[in-house]
Amino acid sequence: MRRFINCLLIFSLSFIAACGYRTAPVPYSQPEEGLPSVSQARLNRQGDNWVIRWQIKEHQKTVQQTAKVPAGKTDPDLVKTSEKSTVKQFRVNIYRKNQECAACEARAVGHLLIDLARNKISSVLPDGAIPPDNPHFHMNNRQEFRLALPYGFFRDNGFIDNCYYTIDYFVNNGLLSMVSPNIYPVDLEPVPLPAVRVTKKIFDRKAGSPDFFILLEWEPQQEALRHTLQKDGKFSEEVIHYGLNLYQTPIPDEPETTTRVFGTAPHLINAAPLLYGSFSLLNFQGRLSVRQVDRHGNESESVIVFDGHY
Repeated sequence: MRRFINCLLIFSLSFIAACGYRTAPVPYSQPEEGLPSVSQARLNRQGDNWVIRWQIKEHQKTVQQTAKVPAGKTDPDLVKTSEKSTVKQFRVNIYRKNQECAACEARAVGHLLIDLARNKISSVLPDGAIPPDNPHFHMNNRQEFRLALPYGFFRDNGFIDNCYYTIDYFVNNGLLSMVSPNIYPVDLEPVPLPAVRVTKKIFDRKAGSPDFFILLEWEPQQEALRHTLQKDGKFSEEVIHYGLNLYQTPIPDEPETTTRVFGTAPHLINAAPLLYGSFSLLNFQGRLSVRQVDRHGNESESVIVFDGHY
C-alpha cells in the first residue's frame, strides 16, 4: 500500500510540473562576439631586420581601403557592418616573462602602434628604451602586412630573451580586436648572401617586338645536414640547401630623396623557395632582387641582380 501511495505521489508531482503556464526557454548567456584576431602571425629575420608578418580576413578593410556600401543600399545594418570592419590601427605588444616566477603571467612592457590613417608608427616603451630606428611598414593587397624593425632594437632593449609578442588592432569605433597567438623569436639565425650569375639576351623576332630573356644561375649553399636512422640501424645523411627568393620592384620615375615608412612590399615572384641552380624569366619588367632563404623562412639581405635595363 505504501509503495502504491509513493508512486501516485511521484506521478502527481510530474504532472503538475509538466502543465500550467510555460515561459519561453532562456538560453545560456553567451559572450559578445569580438572582432577576429589577425591570422598567420609570425616573426622572421630578413638581413639585419626582424620582420613581423600577419594577415586579416578578406572581408575586412583598412582605413586606406574603406569598405563601400553598394549603390542603392541604405540599410543601417550594412553601414554599421562596414564601419566595424574598418581597421584603423595595428598594435604590436611586447611581453616579458618573470624569470623568478614560472607560474606568473608575462608582463606587458610596451607596444608599437601603426596608425594607418596618419601613416605613422609610434611606440610606448619603458624608461631608457630606445625606439626603433627607421622602421618600415608594408602592405600587400591590403590583406597582408609586414613590420620590419632593426635587429638592434630588440637586442639593445633586451626584447629577445624571455620575451614574446602579440598583435591586435583597433577599428574606427574604438573597439579592440581579439589578440593573436603569442609570437616567439626562435630560429632567427643570419642567412648568408646568395651568389647569382645573370645572363641577359635579346631575341629579335621577324614580326613584332623583340623578346628579352634573363637567366639566373647559382650554386646552392649548404644550410644543414639531416641524419635519419634507417631500418638496418645505419644513419643516412641528407644535405639541406638554402633556397632562393626572387623579388620584383618597379623602377621609380624619380630618385627617392626621403625614406618612406609606409609602402608596398616588393612582389615575391616564386610561390616557394627555389632549390635548384637556375631560373629564367621572359620579358621581365622592373627591378629584380634576390634573397637567400632558410627552411624557417628567414632571409638574407637583398641583392639586386637586374636594374631594369637590358
